[in-house]
Amino acid sequence: MIYRLYFRDPAVPTGGAVVPGFVERRTTTGTWVVGPDARLALAREARIVFLIHGFNVALSAGRDRLLRFSEELSSQRGAALVSVLWPGDHWAGPLSYPFEGGDADDTAERLAAFVDELALPAHVPLAFVAHSLGCRVALEALRRLPGRSRDVTEVCLLAPAVDNDCLAHLNKYRTAVARLNASGKPTRFCVVHSVEDEVLRFAYPVGDWLRSVFTLWRDDPGFALGYKGPRALTEPRPGDIPANVSSVAVGSFRVDHDDYLPLDGQPELSLNRRASARFTDAFLAGGLAPYLP
Repeated sequence: MIYRLYFRDPAVPTGGAVVPGFVERRTTTGTWVVGPDARLALAREARIVFLIHGFNVALSAGRDRLLRFSEELSSQRGAALVSVLWPGDHWAGPLSYPFEGGDADDTAERLAAFVDELALPAHVPLAFVAHSLGCRVALEALRRLPGRSRDVTEVCLLAPAVDNDCLAHLNKYRTAVARLNASGKPTRFCVVHSVEDEVLRFAYPVGDWLRSVFTLWRDDPGFALGYKGPRALTEPRPGDIPANVSSVAVGSFRVDHDDYLPLDGQPELSLNRRASARFTDAFLAGGLAPYLP
């Protein structure tokens, strides 16, 4: 079943505030049902996969891209595929990046609360697939989900726009991933990264620096996780990067930042976007297939 989970006002096509989550469900006829019935249906699902778009994605684009990506995940037809729509965009376009981290964190807080409030039966499997700054939403939500962390079975981060040392020793995200790893059956955790990603190579360091200037946030300069992959500490310690993290480099296939999710308005998937969907589908099904365009 396919769902949409809004943390943005559907009457505001670009930007806006983070709002409490509400759900709509796609019926077999293609119409969308919103309200308590949709939420009740989601709470009865046997497995839930959250799909989270990245930065600078307008409402209509987020709905279209994640819906089309959902339809490519053939192994998950028996699961609830939930598009998470959040206001990581602004009328100023890419210039708003230094300020969107707050919206990502606020969305994560509401997403974690939403999962708790669903009151799912014990051990309903949860999975997260995210792209770009949406990976920060996923990681923050995982950090805030201690009560249900044992139920997270897979996490797939595509071109994550977070620092590449964020999984290192004692970092708050490393702590969250380690908790998943120690929750009985270890969560399978995958980071897909590419040195051909020009957005993360050039724009990410600049945006990170501007964010530290405008928000008085302390930042250690470095690369993005989606560009170089996970980085250990300068002096690695035992268990520095959690054992359940798989690092998949795809730069040899010239995979750029927009080559992971379908683009709105383009009916056919490019070779790289089809490879991304195939890889994610296999990962969610329990495998780790080669990332081949």
